[in-house]
Amino acid sequence: MAVRQLRMFDDEILRKQCKEVTVIDEKVKCLIEDMGDGLLKLINPKIVAVEGALAKCFCHEIDHLNGKLFLDEAIEFIDFDE
Repeated sequence: MAVRQLRMFDDEILRKQCKEVTVIDEKVKCLIEDMGDGLLKLINPKIVAVEGALAKCFCHEIDHLNGKLFLDEAIEFIDFDE
């Protein structure tokens, strides 16, 4: 797995729509594998074991590929530090 840069919510690149993937070649397969490995390192693997959780993670990532952020859909923000 290659180490990939994590993008935070204020990074403008997250709002950029990706290029269309027309061929699933080795480069794309490697990227998909790296994304999956990265997700597993970021989240508790026990959560992934819950039915449907992994699908939600991929839907979230697909939203990023389309330039959509969770923040765009959030109704309310909660500050847990308060």
